[in-house]
Amino acid sequence: MRLAAAQIEAFQRDGVLPLGRVLDDAQVHQARQRLEKLIDQGKLDKPQSQPGRHTLRRLNVSQFDPWFGTLVRCD
Repeated sequence: MRLAAAQIEAFQRDGVLPLGRVLDDAQVHQARQRLEKLIDQGKLDKPQSQPGRHTLRRLNVSQFDPWFGTLVRCD
């Protein structure tokens, strides 16, 4: 995926860039399973969540499971 000049400008201005859906259902399922495994192993803390919210933010999770790094690389 290549970003358009307007997207780069928006990111530089706003600090975020909504990309829409970037993972398919199978990838979401696999990510959930892998995150739960890391939580069970004590490598990640269990997130605090609110009912009806399905957003999970994890930084540097690929240091514990390289699979997550493959999701964001554009080799």
